[in-house]
Amino acid sequence: MSRFTDRMKKSMIKRRVSLRHLAVDIVLMFASLYLSLYLRVSLRGLPEYIDSFSKLVLIFLVVKVACLIHFKVYTAIWRYFSVIDVNNILKGVLTSSVTCIVLSYLISDWAKLPRSILLIDFVMTIAFMVGVRFLRRLVFEKFNDQNIATNQTKFKTLIYSSDSQVKNLLQNANFRAAFETVGILMDDRGTWNRTYNAVPVLGDLSILSTLLRNNFANHIVIAQQNISADLIKEIFEICRPFNVRPSISNINTSHLESTEIYYDESVA
Repeated sequence: MSRFTDRMKKSMIKRRVSLRHLAVDIVLMFASLYLSLYLRVSLRGLPEYIDSFSKLVLIFLVVKVACLIHFKVYTAIWRYFSVIDVNNILKGVLTSSVTCIVLSYLISDWAKLPRSILLIDFVMTIAFMVGVRFLRRLVFEKFNDQNIATNQTKFKTLIYSSDSQVKNLLQNANFRAAFETVGILMDDRGTWNRTYNAVPVLGDLSILSTLLRNNFANHIVIAQQNISADLIKEIFEICRPFNVRPSISNINTSHLESTEIYYDESVA
């Protein structure tokens, strides 16, 4: 068991699992299992199965978490929840449910539950996990849209871009109305200490965490064409401890949009 736990820890570190999201899902999965048992046997039948439930629930939860981590459910950001993430949840929950059904046959002499509860649990777990993520995205988008529409809060914004792309973005009236650009980050050392529309180039991504830690900015716009998945992931990981919300800018239309971001390790 200790070997399995060590492997789980290594997997979580490698995939950068969000412990807060994992904790929420464990609560949801426990509730789903318990409600599934209740719906299957009703209140009168609970005492008969509660002992077996107590023995099996931890095993079922470990299997579920392992499958969800394997299918990269926890590498996504909830406020950018997308169809890709729904697909990964479906694969993870399906795999874990099949595994739990097989296990229930293997350990039926030790503890036994009606196997139909795992079918009910399959539906409820998906509904709970997708529902809470979708709600999180709705709350984020509503808050973001209200701030921009009412102009009550202007984000102090950093732009990570290149020379030609940052010019297009800073010339966009909608962008200037919604965001107070306080600095630009560029990889090209030759652009450092330049200014674009009176906005200074401060340096490259190596100083991003320092700027956020000192409250110099509370938002960053990624305006780079052909940016790699690794670099997007790096930026999000830098911003995460400071609760800063990166956005992706569509360079061709100079339109700012919160694009769905998914950390796919197959391309990372």
